[in-house]
Amino acid sequence: MQIPIIDFAPWTEPSSPEERQKVAHDLVEACHKTGFVYIENYGITAPMVDEAFAWSKKFYWKGLTPHLLQNFPGLLGSPLAALGQILIQDSLPGLHTVSG
Repeated sequence: MQIPIIDFAPWTEPSSPEERQKVAHDLVEACHKTGFVYIENYGITAPMVDEAFAWSKKFYWKGLTPHLLQNFPGLLGSPLAALGQILIQDSLPGLHTVSG
């Protein structure tokens, strides 16, 4: 099976409605026929990707800090929020020493 390559430039650069329609048609056709597609010229630069990974690392690589252990009241008072917190605390020794 050969995975189709779709050039997305008509959506990221000035182009005609017909060119954009062709890209949309080709994308739908590729998804229906193979289920996979390579997209090129999609407008996301390497520095943008690097910045996204840097922000992700800043947030997720903090370890088990209190912001990850919060009991979120947005779950409409569901006991599942507290259950999740208990399961995390029981499965990771020493976690009870984290304070927030």
